[in-house]
Amino acid sequence: MTQDRDGHWRYSPIDWDEFKQVLAGNGPCNRERIAARASRTKRAPGCARRLRAYAEKRSRGLRRKLHRDFQESMTGKVGTGFPK
Repeated sequence: MTQDRDGHWRYSPIDWDEFKQVLAGNGPCNRERIAARASRTKRAPGCARRLRAYAEKRSRGLRRKLHRDFQESMTGKVGTGFPK
């Protein structure tokens, strides 16, 4: 898309090669985003470590719940719905 002098947008065909490159992580802002993330991680390593630990803890809880729900669906037994 381009904008003409009057401020109207003109549509053009999509450049599919560029689109696929952006989706693959080769877009114009990707390097800046990754650099900013690396910088934050260097400045506050404890924070990044705590966030990873929290994400892992939540992931384990979700896996347990999904496993329990699956077992209940296979056996017909219904639990309390509260994590153990």
